[in-house]
Amino acid sequence: MAVAEPDPNGPPYAFVRRSLDGEGTQVTTTLAIGDVDGDGLGDLVVGGKSFIGWFHGGDFAFEVIANGRYGWGSETIIRDLDGDG
Repeated sequence: MAVAEPDPNGPPYAFVRRSLDGEGTQVTTTLAIGDVDGDGLGDLVVGGKSFIGWFHGGDFAFEVIANGRYGWGSETIIRDLDGDG
């Protein structure tokens, strides 16, 4: 089993805790991370009891993709549908 360790000469890992309360709050049962808008940042797409939602990478601004029940038994997958990267 291989274990990845940080480069001792590289920058330290930094994690920032963000609260995603408010407009995008729901019971979430499926999620995926990918660059939805092509800005080079990871976006969080979640599905659950009320909608499929998108938290933009960087500022985590929220946007509803579709309303409805996208929960138990579903899966969220992010793909580049038009091949533009």
